[in-house]
Amino acid sequence: MDFNKLYVIPIIFLVFFYCSKGLSLEYIIILLIFTLIFVYIIIQYFFDNKLVNYITFLVLLLNCFLSFFNNDWLIFIIMIILLVYLLFFKIGDILYNLANLFYNRANNISLMFCNLAMKFGVNQSDIFKMKGDILLEKEDYEGAFECYKHVLYFENDSNTINDIAVSLEYMKKYDEALNYYDNSLNINPNNVLTLNNKAILLIKLKKYDEALSILNKVLNIDENNITAMENRKKIINKIK
Repeated sequence: MDFNKLYVIPIIFLVFFYCSKGLSLEYIIILLIFTLIFVYIIIQYFFDNKLVNYITFLVLLLNCFLSFFNNDWLIFIIMIILLVYLLFFKIGDILYNLANLFYNRANNISLMFCNLAMKFGVNQSDIFKMKGDILLEKEDYEGAFECYKHVLYFENDSNTINDIAVSLEYMKKYDEALNYYDNSLNINPNNVLTLNNKAILLIKLKKYDEALSILNKVLNIDENNITAMENRKKIINKIK
């Protein structure tokens, strides 16, 4: 369901709220028009549209507190109903943003929010990529592989295929990993990350000539690439 269409209900209750305060119809219409124009301008020119949900939520929460302290119980109940209503439709996105907030800070918490967000219907590439990265760090390579494979449904790009290859390499499925590295390079032959990763695997397999050729290509693309320079030096020392 398009969440933007759901804003008609808070607007109806806002009109009801103004009416309960004894304002005239003309004044209510003018107030609503200026409020909507002001909010639209702010959202369009200053904020990411995703923040509309949080702005709405915070406004309702503020009204909830104000009505509680003013003993305006009818408005308080309406605000509670609206908060639950909005949360029901946006809880997945809120959980996803919490997962993103804790990502690379507290990955266990981030993973928990990833799993919860998925249960509430969040099904997009970013959350599977995030979960895959966390599982890779936690050495759950099969779990990471499954997450990265799922990303392919959304983004069949070079970096995603590289991530799959990395997880396969950690699982010691070297032939499959090489195939995925090659698939990544078929899409983007100058993907430095994939080239370096493939070269490192080839070094591990003692295929030094192939690895050296790839590292030379990386240095042609980026002459200051530290990873390529260090691995090239290792190969030259081994050959000597």
